[in-house]
Amino acid sequence: MSEIHEKINRQAFKVRFLRSFEKDIVSLIIGQRQIGKTTFIQKFLLEEVGQEKREYLYMNLDSITIREKIISAGGLKQIIEDYFDTKITDFKEKFSDRKIVVIDEAQKLPEIFEEIKLLFDEYKNLNLIKFILSGSSALDLYAKSAESQAGRIDIIKAYSFNFFEIKELLDIQFTQTNFIDLFDPDLSFEELVEKISTKRLPGANTDIQKIIENSLQYGTLPEMTKLFKKMDFKNEAIDYIESYKNTYIEKDIRALDRIGELGNFSRLFDLISAQAGNILVKSNLSRDLGISQEALNNYLSVLESTFIIDLVQPYFPNIKKQIVKSPKIYIFDNSLISYVNGFPLLEHMKVNGTIGAFFENLIYQELKKRLLFEHPYLNICFYRTVNDAEIDFILDFRKKVIPIEIKWTNDINNIKLRTLKQFIKEESKADYGFVIYNGKLEINETDRIIYFPAAYFATSPLNA
Repeated sequence: MSEIHEKINRQAFKVRFLRSFEKDIVSLIIGQRQIGKTTFIQKFLLEEVGQEKREYLYMNLDSITIREKIISAGGLKQIIEDYFDTKITDFKEKFSDRKIVVIDEAQKLPEIFEEIKLLFDEYKNLNLIKFILSGSSALDLYAKSAESQAGRIDIIKAYSFNFFEIKELLDIQFTQTNFIDLFDPDLSFEELVEKISTKRLPGANTDIQKIIENSLQYGTLPEMTKLFKKMDFKNEAIDYIESYKNTYIEKDIRALDRIGELGNFSRLFDLISAQAGNILVKSNLSRDLGISQEALNNYLSVLESTFIIDLVQPYFPNIKKQIVKSPKIYIFDNSLISYVNGFPLLEHMKVNGTIGAFFENLIYQELKKRLLFEHPYLNICFYRTVNDAEIDFILDFRKKVIPIEIKWTNDINNIKLRTLKQFIKEESKADYGFVIYNGKLEINETDRIIYFPAAYFATSPLNA
């Protein structure tokens, strides 16, 4: 098991997974490659299942040998019965607990989904087997899940490290107070102000700020964050991301029947990675690539389904405004943005004005990692009118929305918030808003705005 993951307790994800594990349902973990899905499962089997001395079968279908073994055995059922040396129909009589079957990279053998469906349906009332699946391509997993596992599957999205987990990895001391709970949609503005007044506010921490700066430039993939311990790791970072991109295209994408010319796809990968935080303009992309709109839509679908991009949709408020209808593009990890921009230095990004887009992409990912496990129905949107009045993010909790502006500055006097203030006044679902920036926690009670330090994302995910 990786030294990185031995040290990290992915508490929020673990809580979400345990809820699924206890249910009589198939648990499916999905997410980008190399974010720690396999290691999390192995650690769970070792520490949780192993300590209880429960038996489990683990198969990684990345191995062609394992895939061929399942096929030659005539299917999964025979493999399970051979491994536990018992017919499944006799499990109840022989075993006191349900057997655990883990299938990693499940999309590599698509026909296995239909058999899991049949096994689940046949034995679900007896609670004999718990299936745990994982994979790095939603393209096949979602399709097969929808076709074969409707009503039988719980999909759990995994992410790369958040700021808190990186802090733990690097042994950095910081406040144990939880500030993530300030994004609780059930709080009124007055309750939020009261909650803040009960918290002990930490001072500036240069080590936490360094995490933010490194994550801004190099992303938060587990293997990358390990390099943060070094003084100079730019060349290693470039080699890692170059290998990551090549593996993604040569291994994951080449295996898909629906991709034609890999060269065009690779060029789109680079073009779109450079447009993080921008409105998606399909006509420009298809023109620059020299491909049809249909081909572009196909490629975008693949990028989205393999978790490289998110297409964030606009929020349509109750107030009558003409809203931009095209989505905005966000990239799953800042390392890819840096890669296509030549890994620019922080000072260069400040000078050329790109640091805002890098920071916005980073905070978008952090919001997902820290809020979606607790609020699965949260929809992260953006707001932009045809007159270019814009708010970076709208946290849409259905009954309530929280508008958020992202600013790479530590001085609130440098922040112009006309659109945010107007939105809070006019939108009936908005009680207050946030500005996420690099300064200290401040409250503007007149305009009902909380200035929230990005460093506070490195605080504990648990109440303390």
